[in-house]
Amino acid sequence: MSKRCERILFKTVGYIWVGREELSVSLENISLTGFLAYVEPTVLMPTVRELFQGISEHKFIEFNLVEINISGICTMVWSKTIAGRFLTGFEFYDSKYDSSVTKSKRRFYRAGRLIKGVIKHNGFSCNFTTTNTSPLGMMAMVTGSVEFKKNDKVQFEIEAKKMSGIAKVIWFKYDVQCVNALMGLEFVMVSKV
Repeated sequence: MSKRCERILFKTVGYIWVGREELSVSLENISLTGFLAYVEPTVLMPTVRELFQGISEHKFIEFNLVEINISGICTMVWSKTIAGRFLTGFEFYDSKYDSSVTKSKRRFYRAGRLIKGVIKHNGFSCNFTTTNTSPLGMMAMVTGSVEFKKNDKVQFEIEAKKMSGIAKVIWFKYDVQCVNALMGLEFVMVSKV
């Protein structure tokens, strides 16, 4: 008896995020434990070796299989070159089905993470705590009165992750009591401290 889960032939397109690069994948089949997909080579990853190196720097790969509304985190199990493309086996680590994904502009899974940091803007500094993060941005809770507007560029620093950078304010709103503010930030530039 085989321990391998049944694989369902299902051809569709999805996305994975390796390092700071978004890659398109062509899904071949899917099972309860993972999926098989072709990854197109890029300038930064022209061979399977570079793909493995890029992925090995980041243990987990974020993915979004748009047509079937499944997103999450996976790991790469194996990959080989076939006709100039990388046929790659991915194993699910944490995935979720979300029927609202197609209605949202988000392409990637947002992991619920509470991380503390500091935002600086126009000589003003305030503390924040993230509520969720993705490779493209974060949602942060700011305590106290602050004046941010949509499209403002702010500096941020997250000491625990040794990370800093610049983010753009996508949206900003106060809670009912106008004590705390929740904001959506899109990363413009990120660097390790």
